[in-house]
Amino acid sequence: MNISIFICDRTLLSVVKDLTKTCIENKCGINLASSTCCMNLILEKASKSSKNDLYIVSSRDIVSDSNKLFIEKISKIGESNNLIILRRGNDSISKIDSLNISSRRVIDASGDNWQKEYFDSLSDVINEYLDKAADSFVLHTNKTFISIPYDEINYIDTEKQNHARTIYYGNKSASINLSLSVIEQNLDKRFLRCHRSIIVNTDKISEINGEELYIKLKDNKVLPINRNFIKLLKTDKSG
Repeated sequence: MNISIFICDRTLLSVVKDLTKTCIENKCGINLASSTCCMNLILEKASKSSKNDLYIVSSRDIVSDSNKLFIEKISKIGESNNLIILRRGNDSISKIDSLNISSRRVIDASGDNWQKEYFDSLSDVINEYLDKAADSFVLHTNKTFISIPYDEINYIDTEKQNHARTIYYGNKSASINLSLSVIEQNLDKRFLRCHRSIIVNTDKISEINGEELYIKLKDNKVLPINRNFIKLLKTDKSG
């Protein structure tokens, strides 16, 4: 799971900076944007994000008219991702209510200990989403963490030329700087080595050809297999 935090409201920066430590300890990918420029850069990638990703934004940044593009993009994120809005004091929520955001949650903090209120509430939210994303493969790449639900993974392949591993999930892919043996240890029992260089999600198989030694996935991708895979598959199904 990746967490993107958009905070121009500098009074909240100390809270979310402490929160990033909690995220890292729990192996969450973290993006922290405290300027309009950074916000837009991260939001450009939002369309390619996992549905489990979490976005946190200050209500003061949403109700501000200074960045209409940011508000528009945040609204679109809220339609398909998890959006947390931090509201402090008497900030108006009417503009937020007018946005078509179906999967958002508002966290209020208005007392003298509002910083602790925010930290405790956000920590609870993150733990909640971590539990929800527990059935996922956590990938460390480019100094961040990506969480990919097992259900979305099709297969992991090794490139012949440079021996790099690539994970294919949905209609996306990502490089993995791990050996296939280590990757296998981090996957559940639905994943089997169908070839010396390929691990496949057996739930994604639509056809098995034991004579010509290939399988076809539900997305019509054809992968080579070895005879040992057929034995493993039969053992797995019978067990």
